[in-house]
Amino acid sequence: MFAIPGICGLLIVLITRPQEFISAFQKIPLLYLLCGLALLGLVLDWRLRRLQPLASPAFNWAMLFWLWVLICDGITPSSSFIPRAIEVFILLVFFGTLSLSVQRFRTFQTLAGTLLGVSLFLSFVCVHQSLQPKKCLVLEGGEGGEGVSSEVPCDINADCREAGVEDARCEHFGLFGTYSIEERTRYRGQLHDPNEVALTICCLGLSFALAFMVRDRRMRWKVGGGVMLFLIGLAVIRTGSRGGLLVMMGIPGSYLIKRYGMKAIFFGGAAGALIFSVGARSDSAADESTLHRYEAWAEGLSMLQRKPIFGVGHRLFTENHGLTAHNSYVLAFSELGILGFILFVSVIYMSIKSVYVGLKRLDKVPEAGVARAWGMALLASLCGCTFQISTLSFCYHPVLWIIIGMGSAWYSAVRYHDPEFQVRMTPRDFATITGICIFYFAVFLQVFLRYKGIM
Repeated sequence: MFAIPGICGLLIVLITRPQEFISAFQKIPLLYLLCGLALLGLVLDWRLRRLQPLASPAFNWAMLFWLWVLICDGITPSSSFIPRAIEVFILLVFFGTLSLSVQRFRTFQTLAGTLLGVSLFLSFVCVHQSLQPKKCLVLEGGEGGEGVSSEVPCDINADCREAGVEDARCEHFGLFGTYSIEERTRYRGQLHDPNEVALTICCLGLSFALAFMVRDRRMRWKVGGGVMLFLIGLAVIRTGSRGGLLVMMGIPGSYLIKRYGMKAIFFGGAAGALIFSVGARSDSAADESTLHRYEAWAEGLSMLQRKPIFGVGHRLFTENHGLTAHNSYVLAFSELGILGFILFVSVIYMSIKSVYVGLKRLDKVPEAGVARAWGMALLASLCGCTFQISTLSFCYHPVLWIIIGMGSAWYSAVRYHDPEFQVRMTPRDFATITGICIFYFAVFLQVFLRYKGIM
């Protein structure tokens, strides 16, 4: 497959951002080159008949969603239109090539292995960072700027003030210029938020590690898989992400429920409660963060009331409010209006439906063990991601579109081997999605925020 090298390169670059800490890459337009390589490879694969043009239902709805994003951007004037349009173009090329370039499960395994490797890399960086001695962090340009180490050792923030380092925090410093925030480990670039790191290594690492272990039950995978699961689990705990911990418990929990039934909930719940009590933060900073999140949701409702059709524009929430939405669904309807919100939810719904229906179809097929292993991993990832993005601004994040793209690739691979397999958006599906979306912003959010004393 000629498209695969470019896609694998894009997966690595979009997540790890090596151009941000390797000076040799800073003068090379890596994203543009890899997009061109992936697109050229896809065209060659089609011309040489190595691939058939099979589009998943989620792919079709994703194209409608991104078209609507461009329409909203065109209607909403902004000086940042060109950079935002370039971002949309890159994600379109990446998502399109990822969705259309996989029609064999061997190829799917190559991409899954790449994502697992990237997730293990992120996990190692986070764990290594958390084990480093703390030093005083000085932010260049004030809050929100890049942080540099003052090389002054510390244990708490007060130690920095006593050492004469003003406006500094006591943090861990790790590899590649990374540092913690409020002692919560994280990466850099688009994964500078600990919650986003936790989601990424769970949905792209934990789920695929379990799939590899299910596929290959030899001792080397049992031992190696155990090491990988330990590293990923420790990294998630070090991020202090409450949502990440829930997803980390939910992904293997889905496997246990599938195998042992509802009785697995009791034992899994007890173990999960123990992990959550150890890893989740419950301090005043967490409570303040939650309050700011609710205020942003209320502001998102206000933006929807002002501009219900086209929203305030893609990536323009922060120009109307001091903080981001911290909720992908709020972000979708506030920036893209009601139709944009419905399209966004439709993409997620069709991704989950395609995998779920495919798994039910393959459940009684003895030779479909490989497809079931990858499908189960994707279903767990999609459900976990759908849950956690309710507290993250993830509408346009590459990680979300990687998960959706992998779901589309899985659908295409199943349909290549079983041409009669098809999943469609029925009128009843669309009516249900529309009703749920309207209920979400017109009733649920309003009642919830009033209950919390925000509105």
